[in-house]
Amino acid sequence: MELQTLQEALKVEIQIHQKLVAQMKQDPQNADLKKQLHELQAKITALSEKQIFIPHTFFLSFVCRCAGKKHVTFDLCLERVPHGLTLTSSCLNLTD
Repeated sequence: MELQTLQEALKVEIQIHQKLVAQMKQDPQNADLKKQLHELQAKITALSEKQIFIPHTFFLSFVCRCAGKKHVTFDLCLERVPHGLTLTSSCLNLTD
């Protein structure tokens, strides 16, 4: 999924989240709304995590191509931290 598409999807999900939160204020004991909110939060988290990969992937590919490498493979290693993910390492395999 390209970055712009991913960001548009994230924006839509956040808008839905805001509407659900407003509904929850009107009916805080509604189990169905709580379930929807929980599922939506998981969806937003998944989209956010995907978003992390795109800039790193683009940047590493760009750097490697500028260095004249024809074949580039790499792995990005992420670690879950209290408020999201952090890039812990990246492993490059470059060949001409």
